[in-house]
Amino acid sequence: MLSAEEHKAHNPPPSLVPRIHAIYVNKIQTSNPLLPTSTDNSSQELAAIKTEACEIRENLLGLLEHALHGDKLCAEYMLLHLLSSVYMRRDTIAVGKFSLNITGVNANEQLLVNSLSYYLPMSLDNLNKLKFTPVKDYDSDRLVSGVLQLPNRCHLILDETVMQPGQLDVAGVKNLEALGNLVRWQKVKYDFKYSNPEFETDVPVICLSEGKSLLNMAQEDFVKTRQANKDAMTPEDFQSLLVVSRLLSLSCGLSNLSGDVWAKAKVLEECRKSRLPK
Repeated sequence: MLSAEEHKAHNPPPSLVPRIHAIYVNKIQTSNPLLPTSTDNSSQELAAIKTEACEIRENLLGLLEHALHGDKLCAEYMLLHLLSSVYMRRDTIAVGKFSLNITGVNANEQLLVNSLSYYLPMSLDNLNKLKFTPVKDYDSDRLVSGVLQLPNRCHLILDETVMQPGQLDVAGVKNLEALGNLVRWQKVKYDFKYSNPEFETDVPVICLSEGKSLLNMAQEDFVKTRQANKDAMTPEDFQSLLVVSRLLSLSCGLSNLSGDVWAKAKVLEECRKSRLPK
C-alpha cells in the first residue's frame, strides 16, 4: 500500500510534470521548419539548398557580425558553434563538441537568447545554491532535476560577466566541476547517493566573459603540452582543427573536406589563438 507521498511521487500532477499525449511522433533533427526532413542527399530540396549554401552562409555571417559589433572572426566561430554537435564518441572524447568562450563582453551587454538555448548567469549565488546535477530523492522516490539536465542540441549560455568576488562553498565547487565535465566530456553525473553514473549529452556550451573564462582556467590541468617542443601542435590542437574544418565544410554545403577549407580552418585557429588572453 503506497503512502500519500509515494502515490503523489509516482503520479505527479501535470502542473509539476507537464505531459503531452500523442498518437504519432516523428523526431526531427532540426527546429527549422524550412529545412527538408528527407535525409536523401539527392532530393531536389537538399540540392537547391546546397547551391545556395554560400549565399546563405554569407547572409548569416553578416547578421552575426552585426550582432557581435563588427567582429568577423567571432562571427565565423559563432556560426560554427551553432552548427556543432557530438557526432561520435571515441573512448572518453566527444568528437564534434565545440565549446566557445567569447571574451571582452561587458556586464551590461544585451544578449540574444532563443528558445533553443538556456541562459545561466554564473553568479556566486547561483553557483552555491542551484542544483546543477540531478539528485535522487529517496523519500519521495523521485529524481529531482538539475540545471544541466538539458535536451540535446540545447545551447547552454554561461554568463561569467555577473561574477562577483566571494567564496565558493562545497556545493559551488561541485557545480563548477559538473560544468567542467559537461564542457570537456559532454557528460553529466547523476547523484543517486550511493553511485554517480554518467549520462552522455550533446549540449553546445558558449561562455561569455570579460577576460579568460574561469572554466578554461579550471581545465588547464587537463591539458598537457609536448615537452620536447612547446610550439608543436598538441592532440587537443589537432582535434580542434579537425572539428573547425568539418564545421566549415558543413557551413559551405560541402560533404567532403577540401584543401581550401582546411587552409581556412588553420587561419581561423591561428587568429583565434592570437586573441587568447595571456
